[in-house]
Amino acid sequence: SANDREDPRDCNPMFKRLPAEVVARRGDRAGKKPQPVEKAPATTVELEQVLQKRPDGRAKWLAKALVQAADGRMDSQSLYSVVAHNRFIEELTDKAGKRMYRALHANLHVFSSRQRKFLEK
Repeated sequence: SANDREDPRDCNPMFKRLPAEVVARRGDRAGKKPQPVEKAPATTVELEQVLQKRPDGRAKWLAKALVQAADGRMDSQSLYSVVAHNRFIEELTDKAGKRMYRALHANLHVFSSRQRKFLEK
């Protein structure tokens, strides 16, 4: 028809409608994302505190510490000094030892090249 206004479908709001479109975006919801990062305090790198943990506890500690070192929340030098200590691997179970080995080798990029050479042995 020549005149669209005479079409009976014209009073239907779905007829000839505009396609859906986002016209405004909410800014980052304040307080939603930064909280978890602040919640987790930096894992301790005190040698004595780490050595007091049970072997499986040390494996968990190592995993957390490596993640934090990769994020830059922990100094890789202090982490290395704990990991390279002789007593760090005392009384390890096979399971905990394997878990620590895998975690360490997956995150070797955190350490310097000299430290890497020592840890790869």
